[in-house]
Amino acid sequence: PVVVFSKSFCPYCEKAIEALKLQDILTDEQLHIIDLNSIKYAPDAWKIQDTLLNMTGRRTVPNVFVGGKSIGGGDDTVALSKSGELLSLLVQVTGTTPKKKGCDMTTKECIREIVTKYPVVVFSKSFCPYCEKAIEALKLQDILTDEQLHIIDLNSIKYAPDAWKIQDTLLNMTGRRTVPNVFVGGKSIGGGDDTVALSKSGELLSLLVQVTGTTPKKKGCDMTTKECIREIVTKYPVVVFSK
Repeated sequence: PVVVFSKSFCPYCEKAIEALKLQDILTDEQLHIIDLNSIKYAPDAWKIQDTLLNMTGRRTVPNVFVGGKSIGGGDDTVALSKSGELLSLLVQVTGTTPKKKGCDMTTKECIREIVTKYPVVVFSKSFCPYCEKAIEALKLQDILTDEQLHIIDLNSIKYAPDAWKIQDTLLNMTGRRTVPNVFVGGKSIGGGDDTVALSKSGELLSLLVQVTGTTPKKKGCDMTTKECIREIVTKYPVVVFSK
């Protein structure tokens, strides 16, 4: 139903994809992203863009197609999202009923509802190093599923207009206005440094086990040893050590 011709590290592409996902209609199978910077498409990217120019009058990316027709680029897609037309288009091409809108995140009641709905909630911002540290520390425990870790990006199209109000409400509720603000089991455990400290002490793992009811996985071998590396490289057909 939806195809986006995109490029990695393209902010306008990210805006378009975010606007599409924000409608909360499309499944992963219904949103097809073609990254012209990928190994598969990069050698022919300029030819593909020439063909797109010939077909749609647009050579730049993103080029967003809904129901087989180009609706434009990043700004066009965001504008259609704001006007409500994008949701109507997606409902039409997918045959899906729109989900009921969530609560008002600027209110205490809504934030309480969200932080008690998920075992772990992180109020975050994209390009925030402390947020990345907190999320990495949480994922490092190897306990949470994607459904159990709910990240609210206050820089996203959905929340950015009300971000300062949401942060004011968080300040009133937790004494912390800055991000990240990490909630585990409905209670704020602090920010990035706090989460990392709890990870190092072992308390974070205990908290996550408690709120998820999950048994901690057995720790892997020590990757600094020959024995461990041999074990890993013989376990899998292909192993890539990367950075």
